[in-house]
Amino acid sequence: EGDGTESQLAEMLHEIEVADGWNLDSRIKSIATALDAPRLDALVEPLSGGEKRRVALCRALVARPELLLLDEPATFLDYRHQAEVMRLLSRVNAESRITILSVNHNINSASESSHRILAIKDGRRVFFGTPAEILLKPVLESIFDTPFQLIARPPHMHPVAVAEEVERGAALVGR
Repeated sequence: EGDGTESQLAEMLHEIEVADGWNLDSRIKSIATALDAPRLDALVEPLSGGEKRRVALCRALVARPELLLLDEPATFLDYRHQAEVMRLLSRVNAESRITILSVNHNINSASESSHRILAIKDGRRVFFGTPAEILLKPVLESIFDTPFQLIARPPHMHPVAVAEEVERGAALVGR
């Protein structure tokens, strides 16, 4: 971690060897622009949680990993930035063939951004399949132990899963 005198991304750049003929400055700027990351020369400490998340994602993508492990990459982001981050990750996955393994507690977000979903309950695998396979009322209800409604969307889009209110605070989304 940086000492706050320069951004973590700028620190990392000093350590990267420019192999494979990368135009590193151009790559960094394009990734930072796609993520609407704060200025790269900004101090890290005064950044918001969402800005720090976007800078951390920039760091990871600049290194061109084969595997990207993410823990709720859209947490602390407003809706616009959540959508931008998820679109960028989908594009990175498709264009760069980077495998992305992401923890996500929002079934709708996971369904929109994933090819396959693994559901774990009480430390055990309870589901592995496609978004279309998990977005079925009985499957969701068995995983989350709560009643669900599915809201239909246009044919090319997955339905939206909404947990029904069972007890105050027991549902993911109340009515």
